[in-house]
Amino acid sequence: HIFEETGEGLQLTSRFWLGSTLKNPLLRKIILTDDTAKGMAEHCAVEYRALAEILPSLYEKYAV
Repeated sequence: HIFEETGEGLQLTSRFWLGSTLKNPLLRKIILTDDTAKGMAEHCAVEYRALAEILPSLYEKYAV
């Protein structure tokens, strides 16, 4: 994850290299399907949406 300060707050950028450590091409094909990638994308969207809802109030409460 990469965090960057902006004029409006903090921007989070995430990149995934799925399977970069799987050296066996057959395992890669079996494990890393389109459904795997779509599942990761959906997971991130849900997670970041939740963070967008809760982080502003936490920042307001705990910011130094």
